[in-house]
Amino acid sequence: MLLLGMCMDALIPALLAVLLSETGGKTQALALGYGLATRVREGVTALFVSSLLSYTVAAVGGYFIGQMLPAEARSLMLGVALLAAGLPMVTKPKPAPVLPIGGGPFKSIFAFGRAQFGDGAQFLVFALAMRSDSPAFGAIGGLAGVMVAGFLPMALGKDWPNQRLIQFTRWCVAVILTITGFWVSINALGIVNRGD
Repeated sequence: MLLLGMCMDALIPALLAVLLSETGGKTQALALGYGLATRVREGVTALFVSSLLSYTVAAVGGYFIGQMLPAEARSLMLGVALLAAGLPMVTKPKPAPVLPIGGGPFKSIFAFGRAQFGDGAQFLVFALAMRSDSPAFGAIGGLAGVMVAGFLPMALGKDWPNQRLIQFTRWCVAVILTITGFWVSINALGIVNRGD
């Protein structure tokens, strides 16, 4: 029962939030580059290592900072993170990082790490870990979400949907994340009458 509670509290929300927020972003675009270059194994390995480091740091940092804040502040941070992930998605995505040539796996790990550093997905894992008693489950959920988001374009390669469809999907995701972010934020601020 405790394990199920942790999954519902941290793992599943982090998985869904990261999966949605990575739609059409720099990390997914870089992953597509590996797929088109038929360097899928290298891309998957680099994405896994960089994401493991990124989301572990975010989850641990979020957990410890969350211990110092009241519940309302933690909820407000989640609302801000959802808005920070959703609002930029209505604009045209930034160009994908250049695919590394040579230099072994470390260059690929660095390329993914640079694409992920400070992005909406990392902020979401940070904010979700603030509200959870299990930062490990938040990191695992974020890792699972970004691996799905990255593996799909790598595996599909040339069959990956065109930019117009991806942008439309980003707009839809932006609406979901933004509305959710506003709702969480106004609840955290006590603007909505909760009937108490």
